[in-house]
Amino acid sequence: EEGEYDEAKATAIRLKALEQKPKSKKGERNSFGLAVGKGKSSGASKDYLDFAACFEPMCAETAKCEELRDEGFLAADSNGNGLCSLAELETFVLRCLVTKYPNSGKGKDYKTPGQDLFKAFRP
Repeated sequence: EEGEYDEAKATAIRLKALEQKPKSKKGERNSFGLAVGKGKSSGASKDYLDFAACFEPMCAETAKCEELRDEGFLAADSNGNGLCSLAELETFVLRCLVTKYPNSGKGKDYKTPGQDLFKAFRP
């Protein structure tokens, strides 16, 4: 359906973004007011794109995405008071990341990619 979220298309866009280097000059800002083009490490990291992939399906202005946002809010509002505290939102984000990127391996090879992403982007 037109306007619906397409996981394959979103993944292709994220992968293409990893391959491209921004062509802006140092000190320039993008349409969101964020600095771009700072040195060789400019552009979105793979970790950021993985983080964003968890929540991207909720972003489009479609009925399906609105339903996903409503479900997400209900999941985040653990005490059911109609408000989400910072602690509730942190728990929700961590749960989403661990669900999409589950723990794997054993012993020395044990990996926690969902928790690692949470720690990387939590202020």
